[in-house]
Amino acid sequence: MYSAAMSREGRPVEEEIKSDVAAMRKNSPNLQVTDGDSLKTKDNKQALVRYFQGDTYGNYEAVAYVCEKNVVANIVLTGRDKAVYESELPAFRNLVASYRFISDDPSKLDLRALEKAEKLKATQAHD
Repeated sequence: MYSAAMSREGRPVEEEIKSDVAAMRKNSPNLQVTDGDSLKTKDNKQALVRYFQGDTYGNYEAVAYVCEKNVVANIVLTGRDKAVYESELPAFRNLVASYRFISDDPSKLDLRALEKAEKLKATQAHD
């Protein structure tokens, strides 16, 4: 699993998804795309899920697209073995559910304070 982000440039998330699919189909004309259910993130946003198979490399992918003010965040599960990929889908859904956007301008963040607050929340959740 990994995450990436695409600049939104004011476009709706559906347009970004179409652009992503078109770019993937350039290298993989037989790519099959299936719409998935949307998933709710930790900060109550909807992540639109798409499933991909049939690319040039034999990958299976699940991609959750989360629309933010300036970017579309992508959370991706990818694998070449279908059984292993499918066994990891619950972990993918959990990762998407844990997503929380922090800032459009990371340079203004106090990362040590943020890390300390996150550790405190995790500790309190286990108590």
